[in-house]
Amino acid sequence: MTTTSRTVESRRRGARRAALLAGAAALALSGCGIANTAFPVSLADEDVITVVRSDAGIFGYYGGSTMEVAATTITTRYTLPDGTELYEVADELEPLQRERVVDAAETYLEWERFAGDQGLCTDIPDTTVKVSGSRTHESSYQECDLDVLTQLRRTVEDSRGRVTRDLAHPTQEWTVEIQPLTAEGEPVADAGAVERYAFQPGYYPDLAMVQAEGVPEGWGADLAPGPEEGQRVLEAPEVATALQGINDVLLDQDRIGCGDATAELTLTRGGEPSTVWEFPVCPGQTPEELVGALRGL
Repeated sequence: MTTTSRTVESRRRGARRAALLAGAAALALSGCGIANTAFPVSLADEDVITVVRSDAGIFGYYGGSTMEVAATTITTRYTLPDGTELYEVADELEPLQRERVVDAAETYLEWERFAGDQGLCTDIPDTTVKVSGSRTHESSYQECDLDVLTQLRRTVEDSRGRVTRDLAHPTQEWTVEIQPLTAEGEPVADAGAVERYAFQPGYYPDLAMVQAEGVPEGWGADLAPGPEEGQRVLEAPEVATALQGINDVLLDQDRIGCGDATAELTLTRGGEPSTVWEFPVCPGQTPEELVGALRGL
């Protein structure tokens, strides 16, 4: 970072801190809190900032992510309701990223000192903030209209690596397509040769729905039928198998490749816009493992 950018960033932090302290002082004068604005929160270099975010809705808890920001790394874990860990990934943290997270965390901690009781909002889970090191802190609030908490969470989320931000969660829709290739590496002409597995969240957190096409004979015989024609219901172990397999491919994507691929694997994450990845299915690599796992559901 240049001297000029440091100066600008420092001035911005100072302006935000001044506005925050002015608000805290106003609360104290109005009798809504006891302010100590002479000693603003200041986190140490070794302090660890952790943000825990749950995926939940009216039917329950689908899982949750824990993002732990240390001095030079940010570690993200995602855990399903039964305790199964979908992934744990450590990304390097640039100094400017750390500074932004610390800035957002200090602003949140200043606000939290005078927060008092907050209103509740429907179907929004708590976000938990923890700090360890030179100080110990833990607090949880719903992100109804709490810009200061939302800003901290988003700053932490944006500090993760690109691949980590793309990983599959149980609240998302994913489609996996397997296109067989000829010996010359060309797609097999028969359109019916393409296998397709389309996943969507279930009505309850420990379930997911899968719509399968072009699958091997007998596939899904042990799975319960879903609410729509052709759907099958996946229970918690099968949900974990599918999501872990997708994530293994995404995490391994820079090492995937060969000259004798037997098929092409396409991963599509639903949303606006949707995101698409394409990989060769090579012997002994993670796309082949995912294909085997899906055929074995």
